Amino acid sequence: MTPQESHEHSLITLTHLQNLEDYMSGLTNVCDMGAGIGLDACHLATMTDTFGRPYNFNVTAVDNSPGAIQARGRMVWNFDDAHTVQLPQKQDMIWCHDTLQYLRSPLDALFHWHSLLREDGILIVEVPYGKNFTSGVYH
Repeated sequence: MTPQESHEHSLITLTHLQNLEDYMSGLTNVCDMGAGIGLDACHLATMTDTFGRPYNFNVTAVDNSPGAIQARGRMVWNFDDAHTVQLPQKQDMIWCHDTLQYLRSPLDALFHWHSLLREDGILIVEVPYGKNFTSGVYH
C-alpha cells in the first residue's frame, strides 16, 4: 500500500472527526504518532469544520525517521521513538494510523501514549484490517 492509499483510508475516520465540531473545537494539541511522511498530520494541521473555519490545531508529527516529510499549517516534527517520545505539553488527541502493528512493543507504546494525553484526552488508533499485531502484546 502506498502512503497515499494509506492516507485515503485514514480520511474516512478523519472526515468523521471533522464533523464532531463540538468536540473538535475544544482541541488544541494534536499528535500524529508514526506520521510517516506526514499526510495525516498535514490533514490535521489544515482541518476545518463543516463551515470551513480552521480548527488551528498545534500538530506534532512523531516518527523515528525523517523520510520524505511534508509539512503544512501549524505543524512541527519530532523524530523520536514512539515508545519513549516526550512532548512539551499534554496532548488533547493522539492519532495513530497504520503504525501500532509495526512497533516492537505495542502495549508499552499505548501505555506511554496514555501518559502523554491530558486527563480527558482521546487516543485514536487505526490498524489495517487483517493485520495481526498481537504477537507483540503480552499479558
